[in-house]
Amino acid sequence: YEREKVEKEMALVKKEHERVRLVTLIISLLVLMVLLAGGFFLVLLRRRNQRLIEDKAKQMEFSSQLISWQEEERKRVARELHDGLGQSLSIIKNKVLGMKTEGEKGLALTGIAQSVGKAIQEVRVISQALRPMQLDVLGLRQALEDLVEESLGAGGIDFTSEIGEIDGLLDQNQEVMTYRMVQESMNNILKHAACTFVRVNICVVDGKMKIEISDNGKGFDFKQVWEGKEGGMGFSGMRERVAFSQGEIKVDSVLGKGTDILIQIPIANGE
Repeated sequence: YEREKVEKEMALVKKEHERVRLVTLIISLLVLMVLLAGGFFLVLLRRRNQRLIEDKAKQMEFSSQLISWQEEERKRVARELHDGLGQSLSIIKNKVLGMKTEGEKGLALTGIAQSVGKAIQEVRVISQALRPMQLDVLGLRQALEDLVEESLGAGGIDFTSEIGEIDGLLDQNQEVMTYRMVQESMNNILKHAACTFVRVNICVVDGKMKIEISDNGKGFDFKQVWEGKEGGMGFSGMRERVAFSQGEIKVDSVLGKGTDILIQIPIANGE
């Protein structure tokens, strides 16, 4: 009887061991499946992130090439307008002015000369809008100095301007983008700031071109303007140009306390 009892207990223990082993095996398989699924998910996630990074890089490269093509075409058209059509109109104007005619014909010729003069001015404006000729003639530093002085001087605004040695540090596309960003800042100041003083500081720090533009004007509600439907008071174009230049922009503005703009653009050669 005792032997039979021991055998039954041993059978129960063996059965319990088998059950525990089975449960352990099942748990191990479940853990393995979870680990495999997790690993598979991580691989997919990494591949997806890698594809996103590659797609973004391709998009940036395409955007950069597109901007380069656009700027080259603008430069070509601007040169043709300035050297071709502009010169032709100037010749016509000089010939008309050289005709010594009195009476109604003289008045008509004077009117024609004035119209041609307006056309010449419009050609210059269009040419300037397509490609800032100052960049090719003066270089970035002098072009920016003239831009700030002419813009703020015309608006009767006091200013200080400190622009360091920046020529040759940016590629042609970045130079145009930089010029346009400063130009857009000047336009915003003249249109919206209602200020009496502006400080412009452009220099190179830690491999980046640093553009600081501050005014003591009326300021604005940053969130409303930056995210607003009205185009962000000209900031939308500025943000796009900063993004294409792979730079950063920070705007600090408070109603009644002026506006501070900080733009940083990486320099390719890291000087």
